[in-house]
Formats: sequence, C-alpha cells, structure tokens
Amino acid sequence: MLVVQGKVTEVEYFERLRKQWEIPSLRILPISESPERMIDSALVKIDRDSNARYSEVFLVVDVDDTSDKQFEQAFRAARRASRRKTRYTFVVSNESFETWLLGHVQDIRRRSMGRKEIQQILKKQHLLVGAKGKSLSDKFPISKVDDAIGQVDLCDYNDVGKVCSTAVPRLVCHLRELRTNMR
Repeated sequence: MLVVQGKVTEVEYFERLRKQWEIPSLRILPISESPERMIDSALVKIDRDSNARYSEVFLVVDVDDTSDKQFEQAFRAARRASRRKTRYTFVVSNESFETWLLGHVQDIRRRSMGRKEIQQILKKQHLLVGAKGKSLSDKFPISKVDDAIGQVDLCDYNDVGKVCSTAVPRLVCHLRELRTNMR
C-alpha cells in the first residue's frame, strides 16, 4: 500500500505506474496531512478496512515546510506502528515529489533546486499541466523510470536527505520486485 501526501501528482504518477507495471493489488491512498499526522490517519483508515492485510505501507511525503522535529515524530511513529504485522516506511522527497519527476527528463544529481524552480521546468516542458500545474500531462515519460533512478540523488527510507534528493527510487525498485514476483 502507498499512502501519498499529494492528492493529484503522486496519485496520478503511481496510478500510471501501477497500470503500466500491472500491479492490481497496489492500493494508493491520498492523505493530505503533515507526516506525523499522516501516519496516525493511515493507521485509522487501515484499521477500519477489515479486508486490509498489508505487510508494507509506504508513506510518500515531501519536505516542503515540515520541520525536522515533525519528521522525527513521524519516523518514531512509523517504528512504533511497525511493531504490528505491518511495516510502515517513509519515502521522503526533498523538497518535493517533483524532484523525482524531473529526474525522468534531466540529470539533477548534485544540484540544489527548490520546489518552485523544479515545478517551472516541468511546466515549461509541458510535463505538469492544469490550473495549478499539478496534473501529469499525457506526454509525461513514465517509462523513463530507469533514467530517473540514475538522475536523482538518493536518500534512505525514513530520512529527510539533502535538498534535491529522494527515496522514491528505492520505492520504485521495490515495486518492480513486487511486479516480478507476481508473474
């Protein structure tokens, strides 16, 4: 299961990846809250779903304006929640998920770009569209996942990382393994 902080961009991206990679069992749940609140909401929603038997829940979040203290609380909450039958893991992008998206078309390793600059580049290339520039365009190169993995700075799960880094490549590689194991 993926719990994503964004209601549009992240949902669209992982839905496309789910369809392309044929992972029908992958559930994507948007919860637009700060990381430390997000895990509590996820626990409540999962507990309410009697059919929910997830061995892993990945929480995909942005740094945005979240403080280090909030992340520490969130990471602690994930460790506490993981003592149950499900492992909870944060997948952080610093500053935003768009860092990962830009990696599909541009090498941004060892760069320090803010969220606005990244969004402007993606909009200028018509990869993000819509009134708020949050929707993936039809021409977004979702198939360039391998390029993106090699063109972004990587951080660990449950780690904020440095500006312009992301743990999404780790998640994507994990999803690819799931896909392979399903066949």
